[in-house]
Amino acid sequence: MRGKWQFTPYARLDFSRARLEGYTESSGSVFDLTFLDQSVDSTSLGLGTRLRYSADLGGGTRLYPELKAEYLWQLDRNGDELVTYADLLAGPYSALRLNTLDRDELVLGGNLDLELRSNWLFGVEYLSRFASGVGSDSTVKVVISHEF
Repeated sequence: MRGKWQFTPYARLDFSRARLEGYTESSGSVFDLTFLDQSVDSTSLGLGTRLRYSADLGGGTRLYPELKAEYLWQLDRNGDELVTYADLLAGPYSALRLNTLDRDELVLGGNLDLELRSNWLFGVEYLSRFASGVGSDSTVKVVISHEF
């Protein structure tokens, strides 16, 4: 089994903008709320690395194990929601802070791909995200592809 190593550090700058239309709850309750139009802007910086090995198994078959680590810093975030009671359209308004947008996160994971000479690829990937203030989650992805 022969192969080669590939080490890939990277930096990424992400920008996002979302626009949400306002709406008013209409259950008939005196506690119905009116939410104003909202724009949510976010900027984040990601620094990470990938370590990948390419192993020739013979007969045109290759194996690609890979490890990944990335840290994402939330640089800027705005988009607090303004809300009032539906029967008080002139205000006063309360601002609801979108805490789930204000976080840094660490991503750790790995994947294993098997590429066959017949242009088939079989792979599995596992990622864990650890986000400050909102907990963590994990993802498993299975890939089966064929190049025609």
